[in-house]
Amino acid sequence: MEKILFILLLLSANSLAIGSYSGTVSDVRIDRDGRGIIAFNGPVVGEPATCRISDYISHLSFDTNTEGGKAIY
Repeated sequence: MEKILFILLLLSANSLAIGSYSGTVSDVRIDRDGRGIIAFNGPVVGEPATCRISDYISHLSFDTNTEGGKAIY
């Protein structure tokens, strides 16, 4: 049983994340079309998306019209 719990822990969403942030959110914006952006007080660490530009190192965008975006919203 302990081995199964350990394997589930390894396969959790947090262990598969390529970016993370530990701090406070400074602003959240959601537009009428379902797209939004979250601004943090510091940079998001980890492997950045290839489309990210340096002006937005402290931001995370999402689309509530997708399954992933619905999970954030």
